[in-house]
Amino acid sequence: MRPCQNMARTYLPALALAGALLIPAFMNAQVDRTKAPQPGPAPKVNLGAHTTFTLANGMRVIVVENHKLPTVGIQVKFDIEPIVQGDLAGYQDLMGELLASGTQRRTKQKIDEQVDALGASLNTYNDGLYASVLKKNFSALMEVVQEVVTIASFPDDEFEKARTRMVSSVSTRVDDPDQIADVVSRRLTYGKAHPYGEVVTEKTLGNVKRMHVINYYKRFFRPQQGYLVFVGDLTEGEARTVAEKYFANWKGGEVTSTIGPDGVEMVEALGPVRKAPFTPAANRPRTVCFVDRPGSAQSVI
Repeated sequence: MRPCQNMARTYLPALALAGALLIPAFMNAQVDRTKAPQPGPAPKVNLGAHTTFTLANGMRVIVVENHKLPTVGIQVKFDIEPIVQGDLAGYQDLMGELLASGTQRRTKQKIDEQVDALGASLNTYNDGLYASVLKKNFSALMEVVQEVVTIASFPDDEFEKARTRMVSSVSTRVDDPDQIADVVSRRLTYGKAHPYGEVVTEKTLGNVKRMHVINYYKRFFRPQQGYLVFVGDLTEGEARTVAEKYFANWKGGEVTSTIGPDGVEMVEALGPVRKAPFTPAANRPRTVCFVDRPGSAQSVI
């Protein structure tokens, strides 16, 4: 009897596997591929319950409590409309990279060491930053976040290093099919007159000076157009106390700007701040663009 039992044990999994393989094949045979499938129901987005309040300086604070894990996420973000950078294309990205490169109290090395010692993460962008940390180290990290946002110093040596890195990255673009496709698709979709269609080049980066980065930061990193968002293991009362302590007295940097007769704002030591001249729309008729790159072993679509 044992040999029969062993054979049964062998055949049953094999039959089950064969059946499982036949089901998808049978289902595919019933699909009419001449017709586009009907769209499914839209997914439901469940945002956590949140509370909001505004500091005396105009900075808005959003708190989302989530006590499942002893961590807190911190986001500082500023409303900045897309800006035409023109011959200075690249200064916004440089500002984002350099935001945590030093403050009036700490060097980049000190900031990095502090963040690592807290077991935290901190990433900066041209419109703010995001950081996360364990709840027990929350207050210590907030000291760093506050300095990076409010008193960034953009040291000369760090500026030159960052610009050199960006120039090096741009120079390799001609050999990277993915980057070529990205540049071409943005130009075709938005056009070179729109901020989304601008391309950073070695020439435009060469035009960027440290003063451009600093004055962009001073002009747009202001409490009146900023959001401070807390998500994680803290209460509204704790968030309010921390927000008041670190950001309520911040007034933002001082920079001179004027509005010209054409309605364009001129910022001191930065130049014209031109908003997007039009709203992007779908191109009609649809077109196909080919970029011939002899010697490529593969194509990027």
